[in-house]
Amino acid sequence: MQLTLKLVITGILLFLFSGVAAPVAQAQNRDVLSSLQNMFEEVNREPWLSYRRLQALEQEAGQWPDNEKLWLLLRKAQAELLLYLNADLEVTVKQAQQLITAQTPVEISGGFNVYAGVLAQQKGLYSQAVDFFQQALTRAEQANLNHIYIVGKQELAYTRSLTELYQTSLNELQETYVEAFALGDKFLLASVNETYGAIYGYFGEYEKSVEYYQKALASYEQLSYRAHIADAVYALATIYRYWQKYEAAITTFERYRTLIDYTPNREVAFFAVYGLGMTLAEQGQCQRGIAIIDEALLINSPADYKAELLKRKGACLMEKGDFVGAQQALSAAGAIFAGMPELKGTKWQLEVDKLSSELAYARGDDSRAYQILNRYLEQYSALQSKNADRRLEKVRLTLEQSRKAQEVSLVQKQQELTELRKEHNELEDRQQKYFLLFAVSLSLFFLVVMFYQRKYNDKILELSTLDPLSKVYNRRYIFDYLKKYTDGTVPEKGELSVILLDIDNFKHINDNFGHLAGDQVLCQVAQAGQKLLRQGDVIGRISGEEFLCVLPRISPEQCRLIGQRLAASINDYVFEVGNKKRFSVSVSIGIASLSPQCSDSVSLYEHADLALYRAKEQGSNSAVVYQPEMA
Repeated sequence: MQLTLKLVITGILLFLFSGVAAPVAQAQNRDVLSSLQNMFEEVNREPWLSYRRLQALEQEAGQWPDNEKLWLLLRKAQAELLLYLNADLEVTVKQAQQLITAQTPVEISGGFNVYAGVLAQQKGLYSQAVDFFQQALTRAEQANLNHIYIVGKQELAYTRSLTELYQTSLNELQETYVEAFALGDKFLLASVNETYGAIYGYFGEYEKSVEYYQKALASYEQLSYRAHIADAVYALATIYRYWQKYEAAITTFERYRTLIDYTPNREVAFFAVYGLGMTLAEQGQCQRGIAIIDEALLINSPADYKAELLKRKGACLMEKGDFVGAQQALSAAGAIFAGMPELKGTKWQLEVDKLSSELAYARGDDSRAYQILNRYLEQYSALQSKNADRRLEKVRLTLEQSRKAQEVSLVQKQQELTELRKEHNELEDRQQKYFLLFAVSLSLFFLVVMFYQRKYNDKILELSTLDPLSKVYNRRYIFDYLKKYTDGTVPEKGELSVILLDIDNFKHINDNFGHLAGDQVLCQVAQAGQKLLRQGDVIGRISGEEFLCVLPRISPEQCRLIGQRLAASINDYVFEVGNKKRFSVSVSIGIASLSPQCSDSVSLYEHADLALYRAKEQGSNSAVVYQPEMA
């Protein structure tokens, strides 16, 4: 009633004072648009309250321009994804796709490509999801939108991992981590760490998976992103379950149940029930596990999750001797996978064959058990070969061949055992040999994987020592290097000098020519330093406009000459900004050297700072060597 009255009054005012109301309405629209563009943090922290607010705005958006409507739909899609309102999210994405044109800003169209990809991913349509994510990447790269580009790339890596393309997904994720690290975005880094956790979990490296999930969880807790916290806790519980740390898994699933109260969608509780049922069944508590699994199967949920529940139920019923019930559960799981072509040939679908072989063997049908198991092993071996990295292919194939030979021989032995009891001892001996070969091959495989992962970690460590803007060493590295040198832990001995360089009037450059010009100056100074310094000298950026150079094996006088050449080189360079303004910069330099009175990194830096202060007093573009009377 109040809304109707408000609309009537608004219509009268528009009719009587159209000349005044139009500018006011335009100003209000600008305020609303700005508010929508800046709602990202708010939606992540309080998705349900934000969603209610967006629904209220939607009732007033009938006459808005398309771009404003699309911004509203983009924020709705963000909230619906966090609230697990998947049906509403699908409606929102379709509404947006009807409004998007070639003129729509890439920030909007690329964002909806990501959401459309997530919807396809949830339905198991992985090829379609990959297409959407790649469209988002292409658009974001063309428009230089780093945030959408990194999110799209991270989702693409995760989607590939779902189809067991682990090496490809790890390569893509490594590139994404470097880009997110360069931006310094805590949320993007947390998202990448969460995806790392998922991939390593699929890969069976549970300790490393838990490490990455805990990093992501810590970041989400600092940001107070409730939905992301809940997702990370659920993922941790799942990894504990795969790791067979069942008590930790049950405790963590219970914690997840308390965290999902931020959303009114009760179907989210399915994941907690799913996790508990699977954990109890795998722990051997089949009676309790089946009861909770049956409860989960009654909740509307993703088909692939139901298939996993049915497989676990079938395994439990088989243990209890209910072969008919086990067959029904496995058949239902197989039917679900048959309706999801994207999962055909994956380890999840192949596990149905493995369980069916065990069921046939339990029923005494050795021949059928052998046929099904042989088919399973051939498909599983082909799958592993496809996913293997080229460098690991030989080891991986050897592993799978020995494993196949060992498992097939086990079934053959059981058949022979019923026919030829006299060969019992000989068969057991062969079994032990095959098992030893399998264990050795498996150990070799994991050693090779750990070696290449170590190489990836070393690359990340190298990136952490550089300043992302100037591409010279950062403050932590240059001071650590100087301290190690003065402490005597660096093998080189002899003279040592440092150059402390400060760009004159740097604030004036930023204020008059812009921060992009300031960044250009910093990069040019770093480049001049790298060019003029000798081989073995080290330069690093230690603050906004200050650089520190460490020069081993040099006298104070030689260092002063290098400092003067460096100052002259920087002063000779002419900068040009976008408005065709040209300018040059000068630097002040302070120089200090190791001596009996100055034998540690702290005093060496302090002396260089005093010399720099004296250089500033003398005027721009000067280099001063520290003298004792300056103290």
